[in-house]
Amino acid sequence: MNPNRRSILAAALGLAAGATLIPGCGGDSTQAPKVELRPDLFYEPLAVCLADGESADTLRIFNFGETDLVWTPTRVPSGSSGLEEAITVAPNTVRLVPWSWTPTGSYPVQDTLRATTDDPNRPKAEVVFRREDPSVTDPDPVVPRAPLLAYPPDGAVFRLADLPDSTIQVGWSEEDPCSGVVEYEIHISTRADFGDRVCCLPRESSPLRSGTAGVLVEGAEDAGTVYWRVRAKAVLVDGIRKTTGPWSAGRRWTVEIP
Repeated sequence: MNPNRRSILAAALGLAAGATLIPGCGGDSTQAPKVELRPDLFYEPLAVCLADGESADTLRIFNFGETDLVWTPTRVPSGSSGLEEAITVAPNTVRLVPWSWTPTGSYPVQDTLRATTDDPNRPKAEVVFRREDPSVTDPDPVVPRAPLLAYPPDGAVFRLADLPDSTIQVGWSEEDPCSGVVEYEIHISTRADFGDRVCCLPRESSPLRSGTAGVLVEGAEDAGTVYWRVRAKAVLVDGIRKTTGPWSAGRRWTVEIP
């Protein structure tokens, strides 16, 4: 594996024959690899920021598993509605859940939604709701949370001949900033401890501002096992002030050459 030769394609690729179509973060359609997907609770975003005067949004709950996912809120933000009841998500789909929130108290207002599932092997969910003081025109950026990796699942194995356009699609949870934008970096390494010096992607292309990307596998030199993780950076409109969040947990995949 030569990680220096690996590139990120920020745009989602077209649907290839035999691939699984899964609605992606931000409302776009993105292609997930045709592999055995571990049943996971995944939701977007990790944090929601409502502008002053806004009171409604849509929560996306993803189910990459092969059975129904029952998503049960255990704590809802004070003043919210639409998130109190258990929600069932069909296999390999995303459920759009409308909700509203009328927070009280002094700015900035922050509250948390927490949920569990009916499967003890699936993770718990937590989404942070925020509302900033509209009178503050130049706020400091909020440190982003560590993204949750969605696909491919940890330990996925790909055959180069079966990869559409020789590309592995990767996805993770996004974060909705109260000001500025959130950009993402992907660290791809040949070492489980990410101890190499090759970090991070994209390096020369446009900033990556969505929760999906494509990793190009360029041939036999990219065969073997690699490790990957993602982190987010909050960037204010001046482009100068940035805060970098923690890395996500790492995952690995293996590319086999027949």
